[in-house]
This record gives sequence, C-alpha cells and structure tokens, in this order.
Amino acid sequence: MAVCLPTARAQEAGEDEEVPFHGPDVHPGYPDAFLVSYTLRKNTVSPDGKYGVIFPDRTRMDDATDFLVVVKESRILGVIEFGSEDTYFVGKNHGGLNVYWAPNSSAVLVVSEGKWTPRELMLIELKDGRIVRQTPLFAPWEKAIHAAAPKAAELGRAMVELDLNGVSWKMEKSLLLQLKCDVSTNPKGFSDQSSWSGSVVGAWDIARHEFTQVKVKQTSFSKGGKGER
Repeated sequence: MAVCLPTARAQEAGEDEEVPFHGPDVHPGYPDAFLVSYTLRKNTVSPDGKYGVIFPDRTRMDDATDFLVVVKESRILGVIEFGSEDTYFVGKNHGGLNVYWAPNSSAVLVVSEGKWTPRELMLIELKDGRIVRQTPLFAPWEKAIHAAAPKAAELGRAMVELDLNGVSWKMEKSLLLQLKCDVSTNPKGFSDQSSWSGSVVGAWDIARHEFTQVKVKQTSFSKGGKGER
C-alpha cells in the first residue's frame, strides 16, 4: 500500500522567517559576506534541520549564485546548478524561489520562478551529507507533457504558461516527486492563435530517473479564429 508523504513546505506562520547564516572561516575584522549579502529562510530548511538554501541580494546580482548549505556548521554544501538566467536573487524581475524537501531530507526540489513558467525545476539528491546528483527537470517535464498531450504538441511551440500548483512526495518502491500543474498555450486569449489548456499530474521516479504516471486532463482546445471546442 502506497504511503503519501506531505510536502515539507507547510504553510505556517513564520515560515518565511530569516535564519542567520554565517559564512565559513570568517576572519576577525572582515565583513561576513554570507551574513550580510545572503538570506537563509526557515521555509528552505530541511525537515531534519540540517540543510537549507541560501540566495543573494541585489549587491550580488552580477555574480549571483544560489547555494545548498549545512545550516548549523555554516558550511557550503554546493552550488545549485541553475543557468545564469535561472539563478534567483532578491528583487529579481518576475522571480521567486520555492523549496520542497522530501520528508526524509534525502532530496529537494528548488524552483526558480518566472513570469509565465518556472525558469527551472532543480532536483537535488543527497546521500551521506553530500550532493550526489542534480537534475534540471523543467525541460523533461515539458517534454513529458507534450508526449501526453498531442494537441498541445501539435501547436508547434513551447508551452506559454505553466502554473506549478502542486508539489508533494510519495513513497512506493522508491521515492517519487509528484508534480501538478495547469498548462495553457495561449494565456492571453489571442483569437488568431490556436489554444490548448489542461491540467497535468505526473511523478519523477528517483530510482528510475524519469517521469512516470503522467496524466493529462484537457479543459479546452480551439483553433485560431474559431470558437472553443
């Protein structure tokens, strides 16, 4: 029998509270760049309290880097391997950062938000206190959606709007990352453009390293210049 595990990102009061993070090996008399220029929020900390995600402010926008850290040891575990356009910093235009930990703290999904779609969905796996793999999931998630929704793929262009509105974890034979989203290829409703919209659910199987169980429910489809079907 499958056991459903809730996301670690519970919507509780104070979850966006900042937690002090001191940089490693700060020399006396010198500024602590990580304390001054980076933010560690309570809602990015893993369920076991060991790990967290830090992101820079505008003073670091020219060399912005997001990090996975060991909280109590003030240690940098590794760079989150976003592309330069995906890295989040405070005040980024149409930007945001959401963090979803597996309940056993063995994996985390870090979402760099964008205007119409996430900029990237980075899955980070950990073992024995170190990062063992980082997988950018946005492109394979979009590919899985196209494969499951031929009418959307027939429009011949990338998804225009993808609203990720559900992230959870489930344990079956292996750990699964479950995603839910609403998708639209014409969110502004231009009458001369064909439009497809629907809801999608799917799961990334950690062990198999692929999307499985992708299901699509079409809510509307219309040809450009014609009414909804």
